[in-house]
Amino acid sequence: TYTVTGTDANGCSSTSTVTVTVDSQITASAGSDVSICNGDNTTLNASGGTNYSWSPSTGLSDPNIANPVASPTSTTTYTVTASSGQCTSTASVTVTVNNLPAAPVVSQSGNDLASTAAVSYQWYLNGSPIAGATSQTFTPVVNGDYTVEITDANGCSMMSATPFTFSGIGAGILEEVNSNYIHIYPNPSSGIFTLEVNAPWDGNHKVEIVNAVGQVVYSTSLTLVSGQNAKTDVHLPAIAPGMYSVKISNNDHSAVKRIVKM
Repeated sequence: TYTVTGTDANGCSSTSTVTVTVDSQITASAGSDVSICNGDNTTLNASGGTNYSWSPSTGLSDPNIANPVASPTSTTTYTVTASSGQCTSTASVTVTVNNLPAAPVVSQSGNDLASTAAVSYQWYLNGSPIAGATSQTFTPVVNGDYTVEITDANGCSMMSATPFTFSGIGAGILEEVNSNYIHIYPNPSSGIFTLEVNAPWDGNHKVEIVNAVGQVVYSTSLTLVSGQNAKTDVHLPAIAPGMYSVKISNNDHSAVKRIVKM
């Protein structure tokens, strides 16, 4: 507080006071630089003041709040001016906008579908994601429309533009019947797997593995006792990757389950 005293020519005086309030210095922060994919958005985070003004305002939900949503269409550096009382401070943050990857192309090789190269993959059947189908190639077990979503090194994703209609499950691939009686693990496999059957049947049964054109590529026998587990380990010969049918049968009944050879 300052006091001033004034005296005139007649010796008369008067005093007055004034208070100068010194606001604390502020330091603005605009947060860390961030990367997004084209078409996405991010929330900016300013701090250090009580009022904020962002520039440029392009792509911001509100340029006059601390945490606007930014949706730039190209890489943009935003500067925020923070104020508190008479004090101001500025800071900047850059939002890098990464281009989306090109739409992947799905092709067929034998019994497999393949995507163009990416960092990660998710396959879909008729619009629904297929659990565990996250490799560049996928072996279908049913006919249908397949698409793949890829993700690039920037974390940006793109879906294949046109569904690939797969119809490679031919007459040789048997329809599954009584498949709940058959347990196969692992499935898919490299050709070595365990076959376990628990069916309400007795006696000796044929075990046949059939390829997509109806050829029996492996056969053995298994004795079943109703209500009990019958188990055998299967080592397939050097056959092509793809889908096969496992058929358990005798003259009276049968069960079929599909397997995938990787």
